[in-house]
Amino acid sequence: MKGVVQRSKLVPVAAFAVLALGAAGVAAQEPAMIGTFNDWTAWQYMEGRNRVCYIASSPLDKQPRNVNRGDVYVHVAHKPGIRDEVSVTNGYTFEANNVVSVTIDATEFKLFTKDDTAWTYTKDDDARMARAMAAGNRMIVKGKSNRGTETTDTYSLSGFTAAKAAIDRTCPR
Repeated sequence: MKGVVQRSKLVPVAAFAVLALGAAGVAAQEPAMIGTFNDWTAWQYMEGRNRVCYIASSPLDKQPRNVNRGDVYVHVAHKPGIRDEVSVTNGYTFEANNVVSVTIDATEFKLFTKDDTAWTYTKDDDARMARAMAAGNRMIVKGKSNRGTETTDTYSLSGFTAAKAAIDRTCPR
């Protein structure tokens, strides 16, 4: 496919594991793959006595191509007391007080930013966005770095529903 960027399904694993270890303050084991579902991969790991599951994908296309960025991915996580937590990592530090625009087919979502990650504002927003991702075909993420560079990343949602079903089974409520 023309314009498709080579992707590594392991990039979200290492990056998410580092986030989980640093944020939780407790030892977490290395994530284990549950399975790959088209453009999405499902993972699980233990954080203390709690099982955490997440799905992740890297973009099919990153614009502009001539910008040097770190890991770029989106993931949806199930953690103790939290379902369908959506976050986007754009591979750079976001501009301060920035809002990231995510469009899933014709539905737009706004995410707040902190450092290199963007999140929805509420648990209800997480649930609405996860439902839109399950029903959608394509997701476009637009952000702006602290250096003023505007980026647009295009994700496939092929396999999202199957990957989410896998973590729903592995990390039930």
